[in-house]
Amino acid sequence: MTALLEVEGLEIGFTDADGAEVTLLRGIDLALREREVIALVGESGCGKSITAKAILGVLAQPPLRIKRGAIRFQGRDLLKLPAAAYHALRGPGFTLVPQHPLSSLNPMFTVEQQFFDLMNYQGRARVGFVDYWKPRLSATRRRDTRERTIAALREVSLPAPEEILGRYPFQLSGGMSQRVLIAMALLGSPKMVIADEPGTALDVTIESQINDLLRERVEARGMAMIYITHDLGIASELADRVYVMYAGRVVEEGATHEVFNAPRHPYTAGLLKAVPKVSNEPFAGIKGTLPDPKAIGGGCAFRWRCPYATAACEGVVPPLVDVGDGRRAACVRATELTLAA
Repeated sequence: MTALLEVEGLEIGFTDADGAEVTLLRGIDLALREREVIALVGESGCGKSITAKAILGVLAQPPLRIKRGAIRFQGRDLLKLPAAAYHALRGPGFTLVPQHPLSSLNPMFTVEQQFFDLMNYQGRARVGFVDYWKPRLSATRRRDTRERTIAALREVSLPAPEEILGRYPFQLSGGMSQRVLIAMALLGSPKMVIADEPGTALDVTIESQINDLLRERVEARGMAMIYITHDLGIASELADRVYVMYAGRVVEEGATHEVFNAPRHPYTAGLLKAVPKVSNEPFAGIKGTLPDPKAIGGGCAFRWRCPYATAACEGVVPPLVDVGDGRRAACVRATELTLAA
């Protein structure tokens, strides 16, 4: 099946205050097929959110800089598109469900006003003063927008959507705010949704409801989704395939149940062992911390923390290679190690 999204050899970095080149993403490769859900997992700081921002085209450039690589959406390289064409794809092409619901809505406008702006100006990089106010003078436009907003809020199971229209963000709970953001994200009927840890700021019960809602809406609309999380349990429930990231690289990729049941990279195995169990089974964290990007050099970035590291790990950056069953791993010992799930 042809991929909806392909990221190939993506490298992102910046120049620090001393003039040294620092690389944050070091050759990211991933693919997303239509109607598929993939998860990007790994520790905080591994590059998950930067990857998402690069796909969306919202990286802060400068100071960050895309050094090389390609991001193809429906066969078009987004990095070669004019800014206006890239902007026009946000909404009908791809969209974002952000991480912090309470700070992602504009506190100065009601829910209805924010939906009005989205419906009337989505896909436009700039809106003039006259263009901004003209639709507000049309009673027909206001009525149609209100009806579409109520329908969108009802679709994400918000009670009494007519009352929510007039509320400001501070009058909404975290769960209600996230449902509003999901409704806004789906408004343009996108082909692909990027969900950047949408339940992180919510309590566990509400987070589960939000994830169930996302999965239900994605399946019902036939969309694809990239779900970013550090929670392996959520990834195992939502994703068809998983990409495990470490220090700016994908170190393992494959069908979710296969990767989690029989990991082929020591880092993946370490993440699984670090998950607390309800039973009395022991769990242990991975020793050490993520390395300084400037200190990685030409070897495996995980070698300082890996219990299976050898001298060979210091001199070569392990490529992401096929290890069977459609899976790939970036470890020089991937085919010889037997790792516990």
